[in-house]
Amino acid sequence: MRRRLALVALATVLAACNRTAGDPPPRHFMQGGVWYPAATGYWFHQYAESDELETLMKDLDFTCATTPSANESRLRCEREFRLPGGILSRTDYAEFAFRRNGAIALAESGCRYAFFDSPSLSGTCAQYAAKGAVYPSIETFSAMAESMLRRLPMNQPISVYRTPQGVAAPLQDANAAVDQLARWRFECESPKHQYTVGFRGNTGEILELRCQQWSLRTPQGAPQSQQVVIRYDSVDLAVLGVTARLDDTAAVLSPTFRTPRDASAARGAERDRASGPPTSLALETINGERFEMPLSAVGTGSRQATREGFVTLTPESQRALVQAYIERQARQWNGKVERLSHANLLAMEWYGPDAIPHIEALMSDERPEVGAALVKYVCFEVPLRAETSSDAQRLSQAMSACVDSKRGSMPRSIEAMDRMLAQDMRVLASSDARALNAFFDFKRDVIYVYALGRDAKASGAALEETVAGKENALEPGLAGLVASALTGRDRPAIEVPSR
Repeated sequence: MRRRLALVALATVLAACNRTAGDPPPRHFMQGGVWYPAATGYWFHQYAESDELETLMKDLDFTCATTPSANESRLRCEREFRLPGGILSRTDYAEFAFRRNGAIALAESGCRYAFFDSPSLSGTCAQYAAKGAVYPSIETFSAMAESMLRRLPMNQPISVYRTPQGVAAPLQDANAAVDQLARWRFECESPKHQYTVGFRGNTGEILELRCQQWSLRTPQGAPQSQQVVIRYDSVDLAVLGVTARLDDTAAVLSPTFRTPRDASAARGAERDRASGPPTSLALETINGERFEMPLSAVGTGSRQATREGFVTLTPESQRALVQAYIERQARQWNGKVERLSHANLLAMEWYGPDAIPHIEALMSDERPEVGAALVKYVCFEVPLRAETSSDAQRLSQAMSACVDSKRGSMPRSIEAMDRMLAQDMRVLASSDARALNAFFDFKRDVIYVYALGRDAKASGAALEETVAGKENALEPGLAGLVASALTGRDRPAIEVPSR
């Protein structure tokens, strides 16, 4: 009778061990009773994280240990089950291999059993190797890849059992795309930020990087190759297109993921030209060569390349380039320039003295803060860079004469200069006399106050506040310059001959 019961139990276990996936859900079968190895396909795939996996196995009463391996880390988990009296003993096991980035590469499971601890009544369940996520078509994988690239709220955990519901949005750059896919256990190449600098802008290359993952290895065949290929510009790492590849088939993903392009989109013939305002500037050299410069390249490059390139342009192209640079700076300021020292035209000096007539011609009082920056450059910065001696009085007079020539046509801009200069001066108000003596910025601002003359209303008052109680401790030369600047507010304007 006992032997007959053992045979019936053995037949039942063997039948149960050979059942395929699709019977009970995974947590049900793993809680005890018969063992369904094929059901591991519900849980183990390339998107799962090792921490998540270990937590799951621990919850299911498995004990796990890392086993050494030459090329990849491995984790083996086991649990034992024994009926009273030794009627049935069984050991369930699952073994996992992990890639370098922590993604699961292999998941195998099975069991060993014995009746009455008898070798003749022992055996093994059919081993099962999970395939992981295997996509039936490129369309299916493309849809999943687009879900992976959707922007999610910060600190929101990614669930591998539910595709993200974020809205498709442009990718900031190739690094952002790599970071997004790395959260899904892809192994990605690093974007290359490289370019050459020249007058016509920073010139890079159109490169591709690959983010790779595979389904899990099985004895039946090679894992499915799943790739997302990102085409990008090596200048600014802007994403130009994304392609999904499934083994030997490919599909282009939505253009929504491309990085919004400005003028740099016009650099290559293969770039898509978006509708909207012009993205490049048409220029011509004195030798008749015509070319387009991306607006994003205006004001970039090296000083030498910019100056050498500028002198080769026709006067009309020179003026167009200067105007484009001024407009670009104005957009960056966005009407929020509060201090004169911040209203810089950093690359204007790179164009050289040939740019001065064009700046003079483009001066306008319609936008006071832009006008203040232009007057500052022509009347303050150009003389300051050209002065080789330390004669502050002569420099002050040269600047003052220049400002006087602008008073009639640029009153609102000069008023803005005075207001912003006062802000600069008040930054130094808490400094002691020793610091004021040492700061070149303070001496420069005093010269600016002198040059503004009768228009130095706010800046003159700020200068008085800054030096109050410190006059006797200032160096004689600086003290004299401060006195001249404060008394110069009452001087008449210098007569400038008309041109």
